[in-house]
Amino acid sequence: MAYAVSAGPQEESSARDLVRDTLVGCAAVMVRDRVAQQVLEEAGVQREIQVTPNPGLLLEEEPWTRIRSIARDSIRTGS
Repeated sequence: MAYAVSAGPQEESSARDLVRDTLVGCAAVMVRDRVAQQVLEEAGVQREIQVTPNPGLLLEEEPWTRIRSIARDSIRTGS
């Protein structure tokens, strides 16, 4: 499953081929916006591509605080 992915411009044919070939094996493909849906369709993804809300917008403040702390720790330690 590809859940709430973002898809930017796929200007190189090799990038479009890689995206298409990767997503063909997914049980479901969901993107965060219609632009990403269109990009994947133009890349040749031949399956239903659903638009779903960005799951990051569903988080309460506490998980964001924890995520920010983890990110800062990993930057400091280089991991």
